Amino acid sequence: ISPSNVTQGSLGDCWFVSSISAVASKPELVRKLILTQEVDPAGVYILRLCKDGVWKTVIVDDLLPCDEFNCPVFAQVSQGIVEPDISL
Repeated sequence: ISPSNVTQGSLGDCWFVSSISAVASKPELVRKLILTQEVDPAGVYILRLCKDGVWKTVIVDDLLPCDEFNCPVFAQVSQGIVEPDISL
């Protein structure tokens, strides 16, 4: 993920987008935060996130909410960029 490829969805999540962009500039950090390194056929992924200074392990799935045009409402990579999706 390149910092310049992260775009905001229709939600007011600019705080999230700026955080993802900052982390994206450090590939070694991305590898430490995304514990599931391969595509999971079941769509389950394990991440490490820090909230209020406390690190937590979080399990997420790959089911993403979309708008009426079938576009993700959360942060995403720029159109036409083929990279792992940051929406997870």
